Amino acid sequence: MLPFCNRLDYERPVDVVLNAENSPMKKTPNRFHLLLAAFFTLSLTAFAEPGVAIAIVYDTSGSMAANVPAATGAKPKYVIASETLGEITTKIDAFAKAGNKVQAGIVCFPGAPSVPFGDWKPEVFRTWLTNFKGPNGGTPLGNAILRASELVANSPLAKKHVVVLTDGENNQGISTDEGVHKGQEYLRQKNGGAISYYFVAFDTSASQFDEVKKKGALVLSAVNEKQLQKGLTSIFTQNILLEEEEK
Repeated sequence: MLPFCNRLDYERPVDVVLNAENSPMKKTPNRFHLLLAAFFTLSLTAFAEPGVAIAIVYDTSGSMAANVPAATGAKPKYVIASETLGEITTKIDAFAKAGNKVQAGIVCFPGAPSVPFGDWKPEVFRTWLTNFKGPNGGTPLGNAILRASELVANSPLAKKHVVVLTDGENNQGISTDEGVHKGQEYLRQKNGGAISYYFVAFDTSASQFDEVKKKGALVLSAVNEKQLQKGLTSIFTQNILLEEEEK
């Protein structure tokens, strides 16, 4: 049985580090205190462990069961997505075997099993991708993005990435834009730094992600199997799995 982890029905941890409500700095915010806080934040970021933290938001809503064009005629979108992420798993594994530290997980919508975030375990990814058969329900995309953001933010690894694969517009919970904003803010309050966001609009309009694109997210569109494979491959090989090699 697959574990039900990384789901959205969770209690968010309360971050008490540098809590302004409990600090005398709230009453006396002079230049020294501001510089000290900035130095503390930069120090935490500088001493982050080398490596890559990746959270994949996998849309498990009911519309992912619909067919789109594929090399063999037509396939359900979730089948194409899982097969493509299986190929990405092989690339991540090669990256990890080359000596790069990797933590990763898959975040799904409530009611769907997922891959718990943690140290890289390719067999867990492959098992989940092979066994997932039941897309259903709505699209709480903003909530899922926030959850994925918190997972990578809590990772000790320096490079933090959230990859979003979806075929529909957010229709439950917080907005997509708010999910990104709150995710970045969560990391800034925790230890500074930034999260890189990547969106693949699969058989849906990419224009719905214009706001997050303005804030620096990479947004790609795919309407069939070939385009999804090309888009996800470019995200990982050109943006995520090269960073440690380029040092």
